Amino acid sequence: ASGLAPDAVVSPQVCFLSQGPVITARFSPDRKILAVQRTDTEIEFVNQEDGSQFWQKCKGTSRLGFGSETKLLGFFWCSNMSNLDIVFVTTGGLELYKLLGSKKGLQLKEVKKHSIKWYKYTADTKLVIIATGEDCSRLFGYQFAPQGLIKLPRFDVDLQSGTDKGSQDSYYSPGAKKEALTPESIHPIALYGKLYCCHINSVAERVVLYRLYKDAIIKQYSYPTYSRHMGISVVDNLLLVHHMNSGIVMIFDIMTNNMQPFVSPLPVLCKGTEAMGTMSPQPSKLADPPQSHGAIGGAATPAGAP
Repeated sequence: ASGLAPDAVVSPQVCFLSQGPVITARFSPDRKILAVQRTDTEIEFVNQEDGSQFWQKCKGTSRLGFGSETKLLGFFWCSNMSNLDIVFVTTGGLELYKLLGSKKGLQLKEVKKHSIKWYKYTADTKLVIIATGEDCSRLFGYQFAPQGLIKLPRFDVDLQSGTDKGSQDSYYSPGAKKEALTPESIHPIALYGKLYCCHINSVAERVVLYRLYKDAIIKQYSYPTYSRHMGISVVDNLLLVHHMNSGIVMIFDIMTNNMQPFVSPLPVLCKGTEAMGTMSPQPSKLADPPQSHGAIGGAATPAGAP
C-alpha cells in the first residue's frame, strides 16, 4: 500500500465463511465482495459491507438433459473494465458478468463458447490462457484490457522431450509416450512490457517463452534449466527459475539474447519471514508492433495503436 514504510506490518483482511465446502475464494479488486465457489456449478457472493449474499449458477448446461453437464472450472475478477466485473470459466466456455449497482446480483453480458480443459489467469497480465485438445497442448487466450476484450490466436505447445544435436528445439524419441500439458506448467508473464506464455517443460528440463501477438504466437526463447522440478517468478523484468529440490535460482534476462543465466546460479537465502521480494509490475497491453504482427505488450502503447 502507498505511504507505508518498507518494513511496515499490514494486517490481512479476515472474512469468516459459513460452513460448507470451499473450492476457491477471491475478493473483488475493491475487496467489497467476496466470491466463494463451493460446487462445480455455483458461486456464492458475500457483500463485506452489509453481509448480504446472493448466488449465481453458471449458465451452460446440456440440452434436454443429454450429454455431459457443463462444469464450473473456476472464476476470476476483472479490473478497469467498464462493462465487465467477473468471468466464470466453464468446460463450455467463458461467461462474462457485470455486477449490478445494488451489488445483489450479476448481469450476464456475453458468453464465449469454447471447449475448455483448464485455464490459467494472472491479474498483472490481465491474460487468461485456455487449454483445449486431447492432451491440452493447444492453447489460446484473451486479454481483458481496459479498452476491451482481445483474443489471441490458437497455438500448439511443444511437449517434445529430447534435444536434437544441440538444437534449442526439442524432439520426441521414437515411441515416447506423450504426456498431457498441465496448468502447473503454464504461466502468463510480462517481461519489459511484453507478454509471454511461459512453459515449464520438465521432461526436456527447459523453460520456453512464447511471444504473444494479436495475430501470431512465436516461440522466442528456450532456456536450459537442468532440473525437472522447477518454479518460476518475475522480478524487475528478470525471469527467475527456482530449482525446487536444491534451492538454487537461475536468473535469465531476455535482453541479453543469451540462453544461459547472466549470473551464476545462486542459492535462495531466507531472512526472517522475507523469503523473496515481490513486486507488482505495470500491466502489459496488446499493441500493434511496427512489423507484420500485432504485438501483445508495450505498457505505454494502447491496443490497436500503430
